[in-house]
Amino acid sequence: MKKGHGVLRTSATKFIQDFIDKVKKINSDDYYTYKVDKAFVFGSYVNEPEKEKLGDIDIAFTFSRKNWYDSLSNEARREISFSRYKGNISFVQKLFWTQTEFFKAIHVHKNSINLQQIDSEECMISLTKDKPGYKIIFPTCS
Repeated sequence: MKKGHGVLRTSATKFIQDFIDKVKKINSDDYYTYKVDKAFVFGSYVNEPEKEKLGDIDIAFTFSRKNWYDSLSNEARREISFSRYKGNISFVQKLFWTQTEFFKAIHVHKNSINLQQIDSEECMISLTKDKPGYKIIFPTCS
C-alpha cells in the first residue's frame, strides 16, 4: 500500500453494501445470463476489526449460469451471445460475450476493492490460509 492510500472502515462497509446491492440487481435481472452464488469478504476487514484504516477490501465470489440460461441448448446460448455484440471480435470472444457482460457488470470501479472470482467456498480456505477468516456477505439471511 502506498503511503496516504487506503480506505476507512466506514467507507469499506459502504462499498461492501454497494457491491451486495449490485449483486442483487444483476441476479434479479434476466438480461444477465450469470449470477453470483456466494460472495465473501476477507483480509484485514475481517481479521483486524479494530483497524480503522484498511489497505483495501478483499472480496471473492463464486458464480454460475442462471437456471433459465443453463436449460437452453448450446445453439440457443450461442445465438444469445452472438446477438448481443455487434463489434469486430473473434468467434471465441462472441461465444463468451454474455459471461464478459456479467464480469463487466459485477466489476467495482473502486481502486480500494480487490475483487476475485473463485471456484468454490473451499477456495476461500486456501486463499485465506495465511490469515484464516472470511465472512459470507451474499447471500444474506435477511
